[in-house]
Amino acid sequence: MAQPIAMRAVVARAALVQAEPDLELLVPVATNIVCFRYAPPGCEEEDVRRLNVEIMLRLQETGVAALSDTTIHGKHCLATSHASSSSSPCSRSATPPMRSCC
Repeated sequence: MAQPIAMRAVVARAALVQAEPDLELLVPVATNIVCFRYAPPGCEEEDVRRLNVEIMLRLQETGVAALSDTTIHGKHCLATSHASSSSSPCSRSATPPMRSCC
C-alpha cells in the first residue's frame, strides 16, 4: 500500500511543476524522482543552469529541501525524490523567492 501512496505524491509534485509556466518537467515521472528546472522565457541555457544551481544551493543551505542536480538531454535540471510519506506538503511554500536571470 505504501508504494502507490508514494507514487501519488511524486505524480502530485510533477503536476505542481507542470502548473507553473516558468518550470519545466524534463522527463515523465516513472520512479520516485521528479526532474525539473526553473527556465524563465528568454534565458540562455547557461543562465538557466546558473540560476538552478543557485536555487539548489539556497534550498540545501536553508534546509528547505535536499535537491540534487543532473543533466538530461543536454539540459541541466534539478532532481527531487519522494522518500517518505511523512514529507511535508507545506515545504514548497517555504521556497525562497528567486530573481529572474534575464
